[in-house]
Amino acid sequence: MISATEFIRTMAGGSSSALLKCSDGRFYFAKQWTCNQWQSTRFLVYKLARCVGLPVPEAEVIQVDQWLD
Repeated sequence: MISATEFIRTMAGGSSSALLKCSDGRFYFAKQWTCNQWQSTRFLVYKLARCVGLPVPEAEVIQVDQWLD
């Protein structure tokens, strides 16, 4: 599992996203969400689309500790 190691900044716009540096050394634009049916389905669709070669952004689940919130 990838975990966030550093909060970089909040991103502009109304989607409440943030730029995070993570344990794999990469930077990710992250959006907070809970495990409800719609968002879980959306994540699964992203993963399936990548598996069949469609040009979609990479999606990962990132663990964010409470101290980083």
